[in-house]
Amino acid sequence: MQFINYNGTLMSEADAALPFFNRGLLYGDGFFETLVMMQGKIPLIYLHMQRIAFTVSLLRGELPVDFTAEKLSASIHDLATANGLTNARIRVHFIRSGAGLYLPNQRTFDYVIQTNPLDRNTFQVSSISGIGVIPDFVKPVSALSQIKSSSAQWYVLGAQLAQEKGWEEMLLLNSNGFVAEALSSNVFIVKGDKILTPPIADGGVDGVMRKFLLQNFPEVMEERSLALEDILQADELWLTNAVRGLQSVTNFEGKVYGNKKAVELTASLNQICFG
Repeated sequence: MQFINYNGTLMSEADAALPFFNRGLLYGDGFFETLVMMQGKIPLIYLHMQRIAFTVSLLRGELPVDFTAEKLSASIHDLATANGLTNARIRVHFIRSGAGLYLPNQRTFDYVIQTNPLDRNTFQVSSISGIGVIPDFVKPVSALSQIKSSSAQWYVLGAQLAQEKGWEEMLLLNSNGFVAEALSSNVFIVKGDKILTPPIADGGVDGVMRKFLLQNFPEVMEERSLALEDILQADELWLTNAVRGLQSVTNFEGKVYGNKKAVELTASLNQICFG
């Protein structure tokens, strides 16, 4: 039997049910957060909590008064224990409470925590070879571009297009022709002695792993708009997210990339997170 946590209460996944006419279903009025647990630790939870608080504020909502990083951590650990997991991919989905049409009649959010098994207990550099870009599949840029909205149709369609092309991942461009992000990751390149990533103003999600790297390795990191020409001139190309860490792209449009810096940084990442 698998369990979930609904608004702080453990219950069987089979018994869980949300009202059919909830605001998440009707209007996509919600968002989600994806975390990782390894060795029983949630290494980036405070950055996740910062993003949750920012997203709730942006959506003009409110969290329960006791929803803190400590409460979230304890809830995740209790749920993982109930499901027999020490390494897990965790999804926390927030749905605005109450009813209303476009105008909600409440500001609070309900939440559901789910866990799924993870097949590793440290961050590891994995390789991606099949990656492409569709120049006319352009991501709109707005304040909402940086959050992980429940309305993820953009990424659903992108994943379908990538599958049709035989790609594992796809770079997404913004309306100015700059790289915004990939389907489920932020984008970094290594160019000489600098590691570059697009600014959030270019339309990418404000990724937790991205923020961790910028905060912990500021001497080599730089935010800069990246054109496809920059990608093709790079020494390394990475896709990063909170669950997989650094994924190294081996080739893109005929360009072959190394992964030396990705391996070095992943070793430092594991040392910081797990000692």
